[in-house]
Amino acid sequence: MLTDRQALKFAALDSWKAVADNLPDALTLEGFNFSDGRRMSLNGNAPSGSDKEALSFFEQVRKVVKDGQPLFDVNSGDASPRLTAGPGGQLTWGFTLELKRAEVP
Repeated sequence: MLTDRQALKFAALDSWKAVADNLPDALTLEGFNFSDGRRMSLNGNAPSGSDKEALSFFEQVRKVVKDGQPLFDVNSGDASPRLTAGPGGQLTWGFTLELKRAEVP
């Protein structure tokens, strides 16, 4: 149990670093939520036509490796980002990923 707690100690910071290292200039991050010690949810907006950048960002973040292990479980969370046309032609995007960690009891 202590090993699990130690692994989760910096989980939010590791998740934030994965986002900060991969966020393209075309996307604006509006919300970052880390919950249950394992679930990261992101949302934001971008100019119209930025679908490709949002999809690429999602793929890059979900494949981040930390200490030789995947940070996120590619079989959990969203299979693809949510992309919708927002007001004024803006693209709104969002997705949720789960850490690839043992669940803390």
